[in-house]
Amino acid sequence: TVDLMRSRGAVINTEKDEKVYSDSAFWFDAPLTNKLIDLYKEIGPLDVEMCIYGDLLTCLGEREDKHYISKLYSSDEEKKDVKVKKQVYQKLGKTDLSILSLHQSKFYHLGTTQEYLHGLTNDKCLRMELNLE
Repeated sequence: TVDLMRSRGAVINTEKDEKVYSDSAFWFDAPLTNKLIDLYKEIGPLDVEMCIYGDLLTCLGEREDKHYISKLYSSDEEKKDVKVKKQVYQKLGKTDLSILSLHQSKFYHLGTTQEYLHGLTNDKCLRMELNLE
């Protein structure tokens, strides 16, 4: 809810109104990618459903009060998905999170390798917004 987002500092106040950025793209640096690879080697292949927001991004960042995780730890310890999600948190729980918000009227689809390479090499607008020009 908007009230929950406000209480957690996710609402951006401007002179005219409030804004919430809801579209997202994810880029992980080499250290986080290596942690994910190590985690996969420990528990893979995954046979439980995972949510990028609830199960991965919630683990990242400096905030100690990781709301979802505290609920997870009070749930049934024997369920396989709970065990996997706990392992994800234990592996990633102290990893930094950085956020880059792009201008609200822009949309860049980088879902394939070809789109990603084109965006970072040929798309002057994206390169300028990412400070690559």
